[in-house]
Amino acid sequence: MEQRGKRKVQLGVVTSTKMDKTVTVKVERRLPHPRYKKYYNLSKKFLVHDPENTCNVGDRVRIVEVIHGDEALPAESQGESHDDAVSAVRGESEE
Repeated sequence: MEQRGKRKVQLGVVTSTKMDKTVTVKVERRLPHPRYKKYYNLSKKFLVHDPENTCNVGDRVRIVEVIHGDEALPAESQGESHDDAVSAVRGESEE
């Protein structure tokens, strides 16, 4: 089997499920200001592939960076891996 490089994994919250087999996930990061050292929040939205439409709005999911031919979908929600495909399942719940 071919060895693949380390892929970026991020945690986020599903904000929209209006598209077929695609969800919008918002990922927030907390960074210190370079000069003033006060922390502030940065957020970014990603379009994530969800082949079985299992994600709902408000779900916490872990997304994994993948290389696609389609630039519109740069990530997939991470679940159990089957060979090279990653199937979408609900992510970790924080309680």
